[in-house]
Amino acid sequence: MRPPSPTCAPTRFERLMAWILPLIAAITPLVVIYLLQQPQVGQAYFFSLAVLAATAAQGTAWALGWARPPRPAWLPLGLALALAASVATSLPFSNDLLFSLRQAILPLCAFLFLMLIVVSPLRRALLTRATVALLAVGALLAVYGIAQHYGFEFLRYSGQLSKNAVVATIGHPNYLSSVLGPLIFLAASLAQGQRRHAPRALALALVCLLAGCILLARTRSIWLGLGVGTAAMFLLGLRYWLRNRAARGPLGELALGAGLALGALVALMLLVAATGRPVDLVDRISSTNEIRSRLFYWKTAIAMGDQHPLLGRGFAMYDPGFWPATLEVFKSEDGPYYQDVMPSISGTTPGHAHSEYLEVYAEQGLVGLVSLLAFLGFFLWYGYLRLMREPDERAAFRQLAVWCALVLMLVDAALSFPWRLPVSLIVLMIVLGWQVEFIYGQPPAAAPAEAPEAA
Repeated sequence: MRPPSPTCAPTRFERLMAWILPLIAAITPLVVIYLLQQPQVGQAYFFSLAVLAATAAQGTAWALGWARPPRPAWLPLGLALALAASVATSLPFSNDLLFSLRQAILPLCAFLFLMLIVVSPLRRALLTRATVALLAVGALLAVYGIAQHYGFEFLRYSGQLSKNAVVATIGHPNYLSSVLGPLIFLAASLAQGQRRHAPRALALALVCLLAGCILLARTRSIWLGLGVGTAAMFLLGLRYWLRNRAARGPLGELALGAGLALGALVALMLLVAATGRPVDLVDRISSTNEIRSRLFYWKTAIAMGDQHPLLGRGFAMYDPGFWPATLEVFKSEDGPYYQDVMPSISGTTPGHAHSEYLEVYAEQGLVGLVSLLAFLGFFLWYGYLRLMREPDERAAFRQLAVWCALVLMLVDAALSFPWRLPVSLIVLMIVLGWQVEFIYGQPPAAAPAEAPEAA
């Protein structure tokens, strides 16, 4: 992956944008319209308007010479355009073109947000500020979520609290966990880059706080993502250590920190049980009816995709077309298995397929699914190559933590729909922005030959 050519000193506008984008990332999770039952709606409006305004400002700055466009990263840009093209080609099959276009605004703004990060000559400083801002906001959300578990509340979510009180300002425990989960790895990435003990201890405490809030939220998919991400961290860390024996010290520190965090989490679980408000995670994980509901949603998504396998049924058309497609499911051999699911979901629609990949298949067909997997696979593969060729062991473990944050989000997306939510999209774009910085950023001066090959 050939790094971009050196640029001139950042202009005043570029320095300003390097602060505005982290500010957008920090404010969006805190936008709440009082008495609103779905806070993500207000957050989506704010984020979309802010990003569109920032994009317009960036275009004006290029036109007036206040900023210079850098050499673009052609491969990820081409893959992103292919993904956008799959959305466009699915639109003619939509039952409501205007509705599909409105729903496409949020993911479009998320890609614009990533573009603004990528083109910034202060990309590393911008990403560091955005990450620190998200971690600070994540700490506030976690504290509020824990307080909600014990009955403290100042937002009125009406019926949403009947499922679980831990929602913070995101609006649902699954939504909150999809944000806090990746922040655990981002906190670890910043901790590994610190040489002083105080910031590292603070990051470790933040990891315990975020994990404690997720525990009280009783979510399922995020724990699978945390498990897979943690396993990937140790396996890839071991592989890097075998390639670079100088990493022995950081690897030991990482293992010690993970052990301390695990011990603190166990202590938190015991403390929660002692307060008389136990967390029935086993009951949540083994909830047969909810598991069957998810399987039913997935089966319906596959049936919808099979009807238009190449280009799909149109962006955002899964929910409107859910009930007509259920007939195909009940006609199949597995139909009787879902009979007892009907009373719990009748009269409603699922909103989403509870699997990003299956929803993309249903709405954008194989073209969209392949485009999505190619786009995400680029960051996984080239991020892995860059990690293994990193000569500095501390920088390598920082890259490893961010890479594992992406793994967590990919696993979580297989069982939920975090990429339809504004704050989760922000976290995803920050993680992808870090991957771009690691892959395309200037290599260390001491080892320029270690940069990955051009792509």
